[in-house]
Amino acid sequence: MIWQRPASVPQSALRQLPLALALLVAGCAPGIGNVTGKVTYQGKPLGGVTVIFFDAKNMTLRDTTKADGSYSITKAAAGNAKIAILVPMDIPMKGMEMPGMGKGSPEKGTSEKGGGAGKLPTVPAKYADKDSSGLTCEVKAGNQQHDIILE
Repeated sequence: MIWQRPASVPQSALRQLPLALALLVAGCAPGIGNVTGKVTYQGKPLGGVTVIFFDAKNMTLRDTTKADGSYSITKAAAGNAKIAILVPMDIPMKGMEMPGMGKGSPEKGTSEKGGGAGKLPTVPAKYADKDSSGLTCEVKAGNQQHDIILE
């Protein structure tokens, strides 16, 4: 059998291929979004908790809320994101002093990062799991605001 050279593609088509590919990729790219907002529980800001976004590409993005409950998630893939809220465990250690706490006294506990006085709130456990929390955000390309209200 004799090998035959395939028919060549016209040069004009080859020159237009990069442009066609660029347009195709740009049209399919979902984009990147930045989400800011506040987390509240029973109408009060929830400081010192971790907000976790599971974006459309199933990447995890997190931030710890400030004392006023504000958070900022950056570079999330556009699309539907599931959200989980983690409250740190308040574990007093007898004889140890922690910033903002009395020596081994849990009744004087504070959330270090949240800065609020008093014990950490007891938030329903369902919020710690992205699948049971019921919390979602439709992330759009660019910047957006999304407040998270826990009840």
